[in-house]
Amino acid sequence: MRTTTAVLAGAVLFTLPFQLYLHGGSHHDGRAEPHADHDARHGGTLVMIDDHHLEIVTEDGRIEVYVTDALRRPVQPSGGSARFDDGMGTTFVWHSYRLVAEAPRGFVWADYEIRLADGVVLAIRVPAPDGAVPRLKGPA
Repeated sequence: MRTTTAVLAGAVLFTLPFQLYLHGGSHHDGRAEPHADHDARHGGTLVMIDDHHLEIVTEDGRIEVYVTDALRRPVQPSGGSARFDDGMGTTFVWHSYRLVAEAPRGFVWADYEIRLADGVVLAIRVPAPDGAVPRLKGPA
């Protein structure tokens, strides 16, 4: 009997963090929960860096980066850049509510650096949206 109770209690405790996602990431009083919303709102790839979300949209030689905080409120960065697998780099320009830059067609991955107004730099390497992953070259 004790084993059954312990297993049941363990299962309930294990699922507690996931309950947030089942209930839409909000408190019972309607307040949003930090990091509960991980939907890509612009059809891109959503990544998290510390308390920020970056949604990266790549289409027709152009990259758009949408920056939001932990509650998915828009954040206006002070600038940013990307360097691609072919060595080419680009600088983002603020346009309306997103960062925009040109991108080479067919890139495999990009290193992004987004600078926030408070001096924080968000840096991450993201594979191309077609799902291609860089292959590591090692001993045969």
